Parts: sequence; structure tokens; C-alpha cells
Amino acid sequence: KAFWVYLKLLVQQFTPLALPFLVWGGYTLYKKQRYIALIFSSIILANIFYGGLVNSGNRESWFLISYFIFAVLIGVGLLAAVQFSRRSKKWIEISPFILAALALVPLIWWFTTLDRSQNYALKDYSYNLYAPLSKNAVLFGLYDTFQGATLYRHEVVKDRADVFPVMTNMIYVLPWYLEHLAILRPDLVPPDLDKYTTFSSESE
Repeated sequence: KAFWVYLKLLVQQFTPLALPFLVWGGYTLYKKQRYIALIFSSIILANIFYGGLVNSGNRESWFLISYFIFAVLIGVGLLAAVQFSRRSKKWIEISPFILAALALVPLIWWFTTLDRSQNYALKDYSYNLYAPLSKNAVLFGLYDTFQGATLYRHEVVKDRADVFPVMTNMIYVLPWYLEHLAILRPDLVPPDLDKYTTFSSESE
């Protein structure tokens, strides 16, 4: 199942138009720089294995490194296409500018879907979180939506810089986050905190 999700996202990320150049780039790199090609292949296989078989939570994030590699391979494929057209007398020479324009196809393809300029959901969410809070309040929450919205208000907008957001789930699973809190807000992290909290394991 994870493998098919991997392939589906691959096609969606780069569109079918770019996939032939991906294959061409992979073949070209293997012929000219076999060592690098093998490293790239091992990373891709590790992403599939770890994202699909070992870690089932947030699997898409484990595919990102592969997609960076695929972007490089597509670039190698585009360059190989230009070089091949210049060497072959049977083919019309391909302009690098035309192939460079093809690299923009995924951006154009997904622009309307990814355009968030008129989406105010996160802004409204953060406003509703902060609006009823008293001065110098501590705001507890968890997960990505809360973290993104509250950190943006606290660190960028700073219209309620007096409110201090805390990610409760990160306190228990990330030791560095607790150390970070101890520096910024030592009043929230008493020295004997370990006596009042217990934690044995984590999982996704």
C-alpha cells in the first residue's frame, strides 16, 4: 500500500510529462556516475522501506528526500535530452529554453490547487485561539495546526507576544524542547518536574 502511495505522489508531484526525463536522467547518471546512482538508489529504497514498512505515521514526509533526488534526476534527463539532440543528425535540436520551460509544468499544474492566498482558515483559527486569552497567558496545545498557527502569531505577527504557546506532546517526546522551555520560560519548568511526570515510550 505504501509503495502505491509513493508512486501516486510521485506522479502528482512531477506530472506525467516529467517522468520520461526522470527515467532518462536515472539511466544517464548510472552510465556516467554509477557510484552516485547507487547512493541515490539506496536512499530511495530506504525511504520506501522506512516510510511504508517501519514507520506508518506521517509517511509522506519520509518520501520527500526521494522527491528531491527525482528532481535532480529530471534535471539530468533534461540535460541529456539536449545533448542527445545536438549529437544526433536525425533529430531536431532541442532548445534548452524549451526544456527549462517544461520544468515549470508542475508549478503551473498545481498552482490553483496550492494557492492559499484566499484561504483564511489558519488565520481565523489562530485569532479565535488568542482572542479570549488574558494578558501573559500560557496557551497549551498539540499537533501541527496548533504549532504553525501559534508560532506564527507569537514569533512573526507578535500582536499577542505576551501569550506563550506550549506544545504539550513535544514536552514528553523531545528532551530538547523541554530544555528550550526551561531557557525561555523557567517558571514553567521547575527543577523537580521529573518527579511529577513519567514517560516510558513513544510511537506513531
